[in-house]
Amino acid sequence: MRPVFNQCCCCFSLETGGQIIGWFYAVAGVLSTIGCIGLAYVFGGNEDPQLDDARTVLVTIFVILACFAFINIIAGILLIVGVRQRKHNKMIFMLLLMILGIISSFMNFIYSATATDIVSVIIGVFIQIYFFVCVLSLYNKVKEENRITPKEHQPA
Repeated sequence: MRPVFNQCCCCFSLETGGQIIGWFYAVAGVLSTIGCIGLAYVFGGNEDPQLDDARTVLVTIFVILACFAFINIIAGILLIVGVRQRKHNKMIFMLLLMILGIISSFMNFIYSATATDIVSVIIGVFIQIYFFVCVLSLYNKVKEENRITPKEHQPA
């Protein structure tokens, strides 16, 4: 299958764009993990007995969000490694994560978007789709390159 795009963001090669997207996911995942763990610690330290149930729910939510953020770190690192090593299999996890992100954003848009959120949500979904197509194009390009067997490279 041929790549859909030859460049990412109109000026970067697919490889550079893939690394930028990978670094973005990894750094955002680190920052989100730190933030979620910090918030879980802050809310978990509140000793007000009237807030026991709310505290438990909030801490649980922040821990779950930290786990999802950690998954972003792993996906970003795998994408970066996959680009550098030219291994398309390492890019699959990022593609799956991006599909889940697009579906999640779309579901959020359908069920909870207000009139003021519509424009920003639509722009966000289109950016997610664009980055997905860039990574998919890179995946297909690397997969196609890896199909060439070493025998084809040997001189006759």
